[in-house]
Amino acid sequence: MDKRLNEIALHHGLDAQLDQTIEECSELILAIQKYKRYGNKDDGFDTYYLAQVGEEIVDVEIMIKQLKILIEGFDFETFENGKIVRELGRMKEAKP
Repeated sequence: MDKRLNEIALHHGLDAQLDQTIEECSELILAIQKYKRYGNKDDGFDTYYLAQVGEEIVDVEIMIKQLKILIEGFDFETFENGKIVRELGRMKEAKP
């Protein structure tokens, strides 16, 4: 884990970083909506709106990493693996 993110997370604390994560997730949602509405065309704006989505993804990822630092004792890897396995199972069942 990036020591800088550890420093930032510990400085601000869980409550502040939860609020910041909400804000960053909201901005990602808006960027995705704008891409779907305006950027998913062949008019040259595709790259612009997709870049906005990419930037917001990075912001959300940074916040998620900080929350993982601040939320101690939770086995994120086990839950992540379980969710991936479950989705792969669903996909397998859905194949004709």
